[in-house]
Amino acid sequence: MKIEDRLIHLSELLELIGVSRSTIDRWVKAGAFPLPIQLSPEQDQKKGVKPNLRKAWRGDEVKEWIDTRPRVGVVFQEVELTKQLNEVFKR
Repeated sequence: MKIEDRLIHLSELLELIGVSRSTIDRWVKAGAFPLPIQLSPEQDQKKGVKPNLRKAWRGDEVKEWIDTRPRVGVVFQEVELTKQLNEVFKR
């Protein structure tokens, strides 16, 4: 099954993206990463006990986020090309 056709749980997301749970939480809070979907029932939260919410991310949203990340090599190549052009035109 393709990644965009399913839900991605936290443990798989951490391995896929390669960052910590706190980083994912920080990115979500800042609006820089897709919001998770709550999987645990709503009634568990009303018991007065702080629940450990089960959550997952939509694969299509995670894939879109990954696809929109800049490629480091391309940026590096553009910077190097700009430096070379500047050197050429300085002469």
